[in-house]
Amino acid sequence: GSVRPVLDAQAFVDALYQSGDPAKPAAVARLEAGGYAGGALRDQLGTDPTRGLTLFRSYAVVLRDDAAAQAEVATALQEVRDTTSAPVTELDLADIPGAQGLRVDIDQGRTTGAVVVVSFASGPYVYGLQGVSTRDAPLPEDEIVGAARDLYERVTAAP
Repeated sequence: GSVRPVLDAQAFVDALYQSGDPAKPAAVARLEAGGYAGGALRDQLGTDPTRGLTLFRSYAVVLRDDAAAQAEVATALQEVRDTTSAPVTELDLADIPGAQGLRVDIDQGRTTGAVVVVSFASGPYVYGLQGVSTRDAPLPEDEIVGAARDLYERVTAAP
């Protein structure tokens, strides 16, 4: 997948949320109130969704300041917790300061799979990584967390 610019909050929410999701208007308002100033998104499709990832998504957005970025991390992850009826497991991200992460295991009739979401802020920037697997395909949770750790180290210059 190629990196694509996401110039406004509405376009960002449209890219991340499902069509018709009732949480979309509040998410747009939240990002605009946080001073959304642009971002970038990259979606990579898996080559064989029966054996691995269906989708790996990464994004970065810039908000007004450090406080707005950290608040967005917390609010966005809480939104995931609040809007799913699927089991949610908190990820151990102790080595990524301020990061939050979740694993959501989905089993809703014909739709099964798992999603891992990791997000953190660095200055006014919010970074996110998401991995999605379907059916019984393995979800490389450790690799996604490792990629988030590598990204954090790169953008913060922290060893």
